[in-house]
This record gives sequence, structure tokens and C-alpha cells, in this order.
Amino acid sequence: MISDPMSRRLFLRRAGTGAGGMAAAGLLAACGSSGSKSGGQVTIADFGGTTRTARAKAFFDSFQSATGNKVTTTLCADAIQAQMEQGAAGPYDAIPAAIYELYSSLRHSSIEALPAGVTRNDQIESKAQEYAWGSFIVAYAQAYLPATFPGTGPQSWADFWDVHKFPGKRAWPGGPYAFDCTIEAALLADGVAPDQLYPLDFDRGFAKLQELRPHMVFYKEFPQVQQFLVSGTAALGFAPHGLFVGLRQRGVDTRIVMNQALQDPNIFITAKKSPNKDNAFALAQWMTDGKRQADFAARTGYGPGNEAAFAHMSSKDLAMVPNSPDNAKVTLKTDAAALATVYDSYIDRYTKWLASA
Repeated sequence: MISDPMSRRLFLRRAGTGAGGMAAAGLLAACGSSGSKSGGQVTIADFGGTTRTARAKAFFDSFQSATGNKVTTTLCADAIQAQMEQGAAGPYDAIPAAIYELYSSLRHSSIEALPAGVTRNDQIESKAQEYAWGSFIVAYAQAYLPATFPGTGPQSWADFWDVHKFPGKRAWPGGPYAFDCTIEAALLADGVAPDQLYPLDFDRGFAKLQELRPHMVFYKEFPQVQQFLVSGTAALGFAPHGLFVGLRQRGVDTRIVMNQALQDPNIFITAKKSPNKDNAFALAQWMTDGKRQADFAARTGYGPGNEAAFAHMSSKDLAMVPNSPDNAKVTLKTDAAALATVYDSYIDRYTKWLASA
């Protein structure tokens, strides 16, 4: 696990949002776990911001009222997370992770499997379903303002790289631990077929990134990608799609390109030495409810972790989420197992590429 203080989580935390959070603040009933005890608590480690607020309104407030179990949220500390994922005791009952991080943690046999009574999140890959809960689906996508490209705008990663057909700067992640899906997008732009993305060809991918580099403007915090688009500093932006949904919700007409957007689920996991596992799994079951997940999706634009949510979503909300029945036909899924094996080298190469002249 990550121990470097300049970690991916710190990058996210500086953004003031959850992983791919909705928008910058300054910018325009059964519980399922019979061991749950009323009057207890659940401590959720997260990245704060608007995603935390949306979770509270969609899930946590009603859970507290129904069960008497208090939900406490706290910013995730890398050192504590790493220690718990490696088997140490700690204060967190829910730890935020990507699926490839879960797979890396399973090597330490320190992650608690979900009890039989907890409904699995069926919108993530089957191996992860036994451990992951509170899941939501982020897509790494491109977006632009309609005024920038009247008529037909870019529709693929090849278009994103085509600065002659679609001129202007590209807003691109400039933090070492914001590497997610960057090489995948570059390889797709270079003509690699979606079913041939993994294992990642880093040499080819970084060569393609370098080709676009003169046309990139780098953001160090997620809200900057919104600012770059609104100010005209960038014509196109690459980021978690919830940021672009956030612009829409603040009245900025924004086109999000779902074609070839890369799905990257965000999940919670519970360590074997978490102090309130029964209450955490009661909350996990509470968060599988389709209506509650639909509420969270409407607030954030993130896809629900369970198919049951789709029946409770409006056509407008379905169009925003990357794993809706229609969008699932054009978005792509990352290979978490493949990413888990190259996690360190991916970060290392992306960090060195950012630092290169």
C-alpha cells in the first residue's frame, strides 16, 4: 500500500471532494446484519467534500434514525489505512478504495468478507463483490462546453488527441497519484482495441501522452479542471465525470462524452480488525437499497452499485451515470486485476513523465 505522504488520497483530499467529486464549493427496513447494536457507531474514512454530503443525505441520516447507530465521517489518513489493510488494528470501519487496491490488500488476508446477509453490489466485478460495499461507479471521461465546439464535438479519445479538428488546450491531471485511466485513454487514442487494452503497453501509452503534452494544461486539484473549462483556458478536460456533472448542476452547459469513458468503481472495504464490523455491515446492507442509491446518483451523477437503483431513476439521471443500461453499451470497464499487478510501476512512470521536461 501507499506510504508516500504525497499520495493519491492527498491529491483527492486537496480537491475538497470525494474521488471524482461533484463540484468545487467555491466554483460557480432491515439492516441486514443481526449483530448490529442500537446505539453503536460506524466510523467512515473518506475524502470529504460533496460526495460525503451526498452520502449523508442519501444513506447516513436515515440509517442513524432507523437504527440508532451513529455514523461518523473522518478524512482518511494514509498511514492508518495502510496499517489496517496490512492487518493492524485501527479506528476505521469503512476504508475507501479502488478495486485494484482491494486486490492488493487481499495479499495480507486483512480484509473482512461480507456476511451472507449483506446484498452484494452487482454492478462491480464478481470477485470484488465478496468484500466491497457502498460502491458507486465513476467514469474517467472527457467533456467540453458546447460553445467551444458548435455542432458535433469530439466523440472518442482519438478526437481528444486531434488538436487540428478540435483545437485548444486539454486539461490533464498533473498530480502523480491522479494517474487513473490516463494510459488507457492514450492507448485507445492510439488505436488499441478496447478488448486489447490489458496488459497495458506503457511504452506505447506514454509515447502517445508525450505527443499531446504540448497541448496540455495540468491541474493539481480537481476543481481546477472545472475552472479551466469555464474560463476557456482549456477546450477539453479529462477527469472523473462527476466533476462535469457538478458543472451542469451549477448551471454550466457541459457536454460529457460517455463513449469510451472508462468505468472505475469506488468502494468501501472493512478490515478484519475494524472495531464496529457488525454495524458497518448493517450500513452496507442499508446502502444497497435501490431508492437510496438512486437518490445518491441524482445528487452526484455517479452510477449506483446495484442494478435495483435503475428502476427508481429518471431518464435524466440515467443519462448521467456511466453504467446505466444505455451508457453501459458505450463505456468501458477497467481491469482491476491487471491494474493491481502494475500499480506501483504505473505510479512511478506517470510521476517521472510529469517531472520530465
